Amino acid sequence: MIDQLLRGARAVVSVLRVVAGVLLAASVLLNFANVVGRYFFNASIFWAEEIMLFLMVGCVFLGNGVVAWSGRQIRMDVIVGMMPPKARAAADLFSELLFIAAALLIVWFAWPVIRDLWAFDQRSQSAEVPLVIPQALIPIGLLLMVLLTALGWSVWFFAPAMVFAGLGMGLGSTSLSVILLDLAPVSEHSSASASLQLSDVLGSVIGIAVASALFATLHTAGGDRHTYIAIWSVLAGVAALVILSGRRCRAPSANEDVTAR
Repeated sequence: MIDQLLRGARAVVSVLRVVAGVLLAASVLLNFANVVGRYFFNASIFWAEEIMLFLMVGCVFLGNGVVAWSGRQIRMDVIVGMMPPKARAAADLFSELLFIAAALLIVWFAWPVIRDLWAFDQRSQSAEVPLVIPQALIPIGLLLMVLLTALGWSVWFFAPAMVFAGLGMGLGSTSLSVILLDLAPVSEHSSASASLQLSDVLGSVIGIAVASALFATLHTAGGDRHTYIAIWSVLAGVAALVILSGRRCRAPSANEDVTAR
């Protein structure tokens, strides 16, 4: 099963390589056609500049997944190359963590923009292309880079991650209880608290069941690095959806608070 997971990752990389190449070739051909039309027929393609820009955005951000998988990012490694092997590995891990943090931050801030572009159906000026398509390629490419970068990590890294996650769960549960009681009317505090406890238990049961099913399916005697990566990826995706849904919560205004009371 681990071999199948690796083959799946390689297949994704192969698809990304082909797609990036096609987008690059299309951009070059469109530019060539525009030059020929402009200088030989005195007629240019008015939407060519926009389409070439969108094609290059897709080529770069989808092609970055191939770069992340092969570890061929452009880097200044003069100092790192002189370090001992363990220090070099620590520096590489730190750079990957820094990249993942920056990429996830960009994706977080890009989500409202993508949602608004989709909701208002904004289009480019010349080609009338829905702007949600080229704009969405940026967070999609970054998420693919994060996933393919994480596939190279060892299982030992997840030990401190589990400690960090446990601390986050403890702080999050307390904060969520306070926020829930603050948003709910006083008359509904009992039912709101019971609902919170029920959802907490139900979420834990579902999470444990999904993680156990994934482990039982993907576990092999050769090692479980990619098994843990798959489990954490699924649970992280669920957590991301919960975070995005939680952004809809807001404190009641003064008028709403008075009306509720």
